[in-house]
Amino acid sequence: MQNRSSSTISSSHLPPECDRSAPADGRAGRAAIEEHVAKVSSSMVIRSCTEGGDTAHVTGAADSIMSAACEALGPCRRVADLSWSHGESSVVELQTADGEHVIAKAYRQAARFAAESAAYEQWVPSLGANAPTVLARDAGRQVLIMTKVAGSPMGDGQQLSVEATVDAHRQAGALLAKFHSAAPAVVIESYVDAQRARMASWLARDVDGVLDDADVSFAAEQLNALAALPDPVGVPCHQDWQPRNWLIDDRGALSVIDFEVSRIGPLVRGPAAPVVERMDAGRALGRRLLYGLRPSPH
Repeated sequence: MQNRSSSTISSSHLPPECDRSAPADGRAGRAAIEEHVAKVSSSMVIRSCTEGGDTAHVTGAADSIMSAACEALGPCRRVADLSWSHGESSVVELQTADGEHVIAKAYRQAARFAAESAAYEQWVPSLGANAPTVLARDAGRQVLIMTKVAGSPMGDGQQLSVEATVDAHRQAGALLAKFHSAAPAVVIESYVDAQRARMASWLARDVDGVLDDADVSFAAEQLNALAALPDPVGVPCHQDWQPRNWLIDDRGALSVIDFEVSRIGPLVRGPAAPVVERMDAGRALGRRLLYGLRPSPH
């Protein structure tokens, strides 16, 4: 769903990329649940990618976003920077000349642009109105332009009740089940070999103090145990399914965003690590998410 506004954009508000004649603008009990809800809320803060991110990438991405948006949608202006500080992508809210609000996203890595493009084409439609729709795709600039769904990231200044927070986790589980079912399950061949290669690539970075010999040995033992099992079955996995990517609107309805690391993977990769951690720290929330994930009775 898009936010609508009756306002129009005058030429004095347009960046030069859009208007060449325009001047440049620059359940342990309720108390335990409440405590956990407070922790979830306080940890979900949106930050600009200019805070510790790659400034050069941000500047280049902003130019790419505006150029791609103006070519696809006509005159538009920048409303807000919604990017994260990691700098892997730049996300901007734009307003078109007819008052429509849209989201534009530029990617540092071609692989992430390709992954999110494919997810929107193949799997995201299974979520219906609970996820954005792609309006335009600029492969040359690695930019996607999407509808703006209603709501704010869960915990982003929202004061949700315990009941609303628990229900949001139930909704998230139900939507995740839909996402998992967006494509037929397949066997992931050579899965353990791929995980060993992934582990080797991380160890090659040799960051002092992160892993010791005991950590590496433990991980290797787990991979050896996994190798004795059949290759896992894979389904579409979001891989970052957590509150910062869940938008809650005024009615309490939940939508999901950010599919750039989506891929086929084992079901266990469904909820993101922070959500799995909450299943232990906030058992009621974890149970509600798993309740939403349960197969529908037939």
